[in-house]
Amino acid sequence: MYDVIVVGGGIGGLSAGAILSKKGYSVLLLEKNSLPGGNCNYFEYSGIRFEFAVHQITTIGSDTGMGWFLRELGIRTEFIRINDLLDIYYPERSFRISGSFDSYLDALNRFRSCKQNREYIAFLRDVSCLVEHYDWLFSGKILSPPEMNLPFCVRGPFSLFRFLKSADMTSEQFMKRFFPAIADNEMAYFLAPYIGLPPDRSAAIMNICANSSYLSKGSYYPAGGSRALSEAFCDVIKNNGGSVLLNSEVTEVRKREGKFRVSTRGGGIYSSRALVLNAPVKYALDRIIAGGEEPDEYKRKIEKLACSLSPLRIFCIYEGDTSVFDKMGYESFMYESSSLRQYFADIMDGKYSGFSVLLPFKIDPENRQGNRVPVIITTLTKYLTDEEFEVRKESVLDRIFGILDKYAKGISSGIQIASILTPEGLKKRTNVDSGAMYGWECSPGQALFNRLKQETNIEGMFLSGHWTRPVNGISGVIRSGTACAKLVSRYLKRH
Repeated sequence: MYDVIVVGGGIGGLSAGAILSKKGYSVLLLEKNSLPGGNCNYFEYSGIRFEFAVHQITTIGSDTGMGWFLRELGIRTEFIRINDLLDIYYPERSFRISGSFDSYLDALNRFRSCKQNREYIAFLRDVSCLVEHYDWLFSGKILSPPEMNLPFCVRGPFSLFRFLKSADMTSEQFMKRFFPAIADNEMAYFLAPYIGLPPDRSAAIMNICANSSYLSKGSYYPAGGSRALSEAFCDVIKNNGGSVLLNSEVTEVRKREGKFRVSTRGGGIYSSRALVLNAPVKYALDRIIAGGEEPDEYKRKIEKLACSLSPLRIFCIYEGDTSVFDKMGYESFMYESSSLRQYFADIMDGKYSGFSVLLPFKIDPENRQGNRVPVIITTLTKYLTDEEFEVRKESVLDRIFGILDKYAKGISSGIQIASILTPEGLKKRTNVDSGAMYGWECSPGQALFNRLKQETNIEGMFLSGHWTRPVNGISGVIRSGTACAKLVSRYLKRH
């Protein structure tokens, strides 16, 4: 009998399990794959490492609340700061945002100069300061207190008001109300591909949080790859007396007499007082028989929630003169369409008019084989089966590499495709509905304050992961794990 069984070894489940084991609870984590981490993992091809999903992590530097939390937990993973963060290419012009407010202001001004550009930057700085205050309190005031300058003291209350008002607005609605002069400035929504929705549908509060975190605290990559981070969480669980069982797919969960009975493929049966689901919710609830507490109402609510778009990810090896990449940042968004609105409209029409190009060797120089380097191309897409993609594969690749050559002449001729992760391939790896990388789509009705609650209608069962805290990447999922662990701890103390 365990205190807690965690179903799913993604980073949300790992962080919840690590915290609970550190608190002294007996923890068993069950993961269906042969490696922990879910999408926080990589594969190797021809001696080169390719990350499935984790290419950068925000708000995780040593001077942040998240950095403090990891050290307190015992995570000793080192993180590499990414400097030349992002290039954005449109047919007529390009922009670079290097992870600072000054570079972002320059990009806003180069798209269209106006007074409200500086006002928006000031607002994002205030949001960053508000988050720093939260992290300071979260750390038990061990971190240095945030600087209280006069402009923040004057603007702070109004910025907080705007921030809270953004919770039920789309990004475009928010900008039209509070910063109308830049509502049609493409740079105001430069992280839209990460959020996965156009400005007129995405949650304003997530656009604001993403922008402020990228620009204030920078972005990082775990030294040695994301697997090192996942394994570090596993070590915390094991070092505190917990267990991590791989190749242990959960087939059924029953709740009887206040206890959970978990069965796995292969015949393993385990019991616990509490249960944490890190698996995708629809997939997990299909396997739960609650014994008098059927989750039908909860499932009906979940069925109404929309999932995010899926990525189509092309893992490539470039062989040749790498100086062709010298002018490119770590990641580049390349658009053939003239606006983000058109880019997302093309996605829904099954067209490919934009994508990102990631150059992992820029921050990890050892991840290469001589003049052979990794290149990862990612585009958002509606769900495609492998059969559907195979029919369209040649035209899709021709389209993508044609756009690539417009912005970086000759690169595609030196590229060899190592592997392609299709939406169906992602679904097979993670059981995520529709291959949705970020769980529920990040619309105002589903984001942050309106997200799915972590305490379910089945007493003692809790949720962790992207399904409760869309986007914000790994740091957001770790925060979901910490919040879940607090709920579980309170429950166990009452029972």
